[in-house]
Amino acid sequence: MEITKVKIDEMKIHTKKLNILIIDDDTTALNQVEIMCKELFNIIILANNGLEGISRYKQFLDENDKTFDLILTDINMPEMDGLELSEKIRELNPSQEILIMSAYNDSNLLQKIINSGINTYIHKPIQFEEFLGSIFKLTQKVLLLNETENKKNETVNLNKELISRMEGYNSLSLSSSIDNNGVITFISDKLLEITGYTKDEIIGKDHKILIHPDYKSELFDKLWKTITSGNVWRGRIQKIKKK
Repeated sequence: MEITKVKIDEMKIHTKKLNILIIDDDTTALNQVEIMCKELFNIIILANNGLEGISRYKQFLDENDKTFDLILTDINMPEMDGLELSEKIRELNPSQEILIMSAYNDSNLLQKIINSGINTYIHKPIQFEEFLGSIFKLTQKVLLLNETENKKNETVNLNKELISRMEGYNSLSLSSSIDNNGVITFISDKLLEITGYTKDEIIGKDHKILIHPDYKSELFDKLWKTITSGNVWRGRIQKIKKK
């Protein structure tokens, strides 16, 4: 894809939020890639081989309680090659985005990369435009994944807040819920305490079990008609205590 200055500036808006780990035993190539990434990413960590790479990956995870957004690694390295490194990283984070670099263009090697679940591969020496094109595609995937994860976390937090409020409501309010057949489906702890019943004695029973016998059926007919038509009924109902 053609990379223009406008496209690079657009990338920076998003990639500047992301963190990258770069692994290569070739110091010259490592420095070259670092220079290419310097204007794009928030945090850039370098490693000289696979063993150092997995060590820095774990360290970043421990210190930040999150993984790198992107891994860029050479494939042929001493100590631990790029494929083995990728496998170990995927054990820690199965969805980790990894970009493989290699000076070799061997079909067997490419097949190994594909079989390992990595579908982004660039040749060395790295061409700036090809590099940015690959980075652009990967960061779009990362940003979409992060957005999905953030929305998931927001939903979890909202649910926690709702549960917390419901627990407070449950302990303070005098309330109960019934289904369309008038069967009790919920009763607050406070109302149970006042009536003297247990949940097992109430849930699944007809709502009239809680109603004082002095109330006439016409009152409930009016109440039921009001709420089933979507309106709000206001009034007082006297509950009865367990005998």
